Amino acid sequence: MVKFSIKKLYNLQTPQGQKVFWKNLILHPHIHPRHKFNMWLAIHRRLPTVDRLQRIGIQVDSMCVFCGQTEELLEHLFFECSYTSSIWKRLLNWMGIQRQIQPWEEELQWMTYQARKKKGIGNIISAVFGMLLYSIWRDRNAIRFNSGCTSAEQICREITSYIHIKSHVHSSWRSYMEDLDRYP
Repeated sequence: MVKFSIKKLYNLQTPQGQKVFWKNLILHPHIHPRHKFNMWLAIHRRLPTVDRLQRIGIQVDSMCVFCGQTEELLEHLFFECSYTSSIWKRLLNWMGIQRQIQPWEEELQWMTYQARKKKGIGNIISAVFGMLLYSIWRDRNAIRFNSGCTSAEQICREITSYIHIKSHVHSSWRSYMEDLDRYP
C-alpha cells in the first residue's frame, strides 16, 4: 500500500521550472529590492537598451552615452564600456579584489559564485554589484532622456556610502568594513 503524502502531491502539482545558475544572486538577501528588480531585468535582457528600443520603433541615438564609441547593447553597457568597466574595477579594488573585468555573462557567473558565500565579503560584493547595475542604468537614463550627467566618482561614493551604512545593521560585515574605510 502506498502512503499518501501532501508534500508529494504538492510537488506533483507545482510546475518545476528550469534551474538557473543566477538564482543565488537574485535571491540574495542583502541586495535592495529595487536593485534586484533591475538586475533581474538585465539578466533576462529586458532592459530597454537602444537595440531593444529601435526594434519596437522608438528612434534614439544608438551610441553609448558613456563612452560614445560604440552602439549601446547590454553587453557593452555592462562592462565592455570603458566608463562602466572602470567603475566596476575601482569598486573591486576598493574591496581588495584584483581581477580582470570579463564580458557580461562571465561577470554574472563570477558574481553568482560570490553570492553563494553567505557571510562577509560575499554579501558586500553582491550588494555592491546590485547597486552598481542600478546606478549605471539610472545614470544612463538620466543622460539619454533628461540631458543629465554622471560622474564615476559620484557613483563610487554613493555605493560605498550605502555599503558603510548597511554595515551598521549587519554585524558580519564589520570586520571587512575596517579595511574599506576609504573611498575608491
